[in-house]
Amino acid sequence: MFSFAIISIERCLATVFYKSYEQCPKWLGAWFGIVQIVIPFVCSGIISTEYDFTDRFSYCSVVSRSNFDLVMQIGYIFMVCELLALIFFHVALFVNWRRKQLRATMDPTGRYQITENFRTIATITPLIWCHFLIIVLSSIIYFAYASLNPTFDPRIYPILEESSNQIYWHGVLLPFIFFALYQ
Repeated sequence: MFSFAIISIERCLATVFYKSYEQCPKWLGAWFGIVQIVIPFVCSGIISTEYDFTDRFSYCSVVSRSNFDLVMQIGYIFMVCELLALIFFHVALFVNWRRKQLRATMDPTGRYQITENFRTIATITPLIWCHFLIIVLSSIIYFAYASLNPTFDPRIYPILEESSNQIYWHGVLLPFIFFALYQ
């Protein structure tokens, strides 16, 4: 989930520094990759500090009675990151679209970078919208559950997780979305 935020930052950098982005340091991509690896480990570490290891569950979960609120907060933080990624993508898409309209006075490197930015962002934006809408649906279900049942019930939580976690639809819907957009 956090990878969309990293990709949006990378595309924003490509948009801002379009004249020299082609010569950007090679370690920049490695740095973004390291950040994408470190963030889940940090979140797992934070969640595990509050996890009640004495609880026994009949399902595999990182959520227990003691860390339910923390997991919800981290989920909302990720949702905000994805919303910011969407905003960054739309701003970068608009900026690149405007530059593409005025590209007659640019050098070939700038024209290429703007065209590449526009094409990449226009391709990735539907992917992020699909993912974001599915995450919002899952979050609404979780929020409704937390509002209606503020105490964590280990017998009901697996049913909640299985019925509200709809992220698998992302892989199912995305080919249809791309087919509809690019047929």
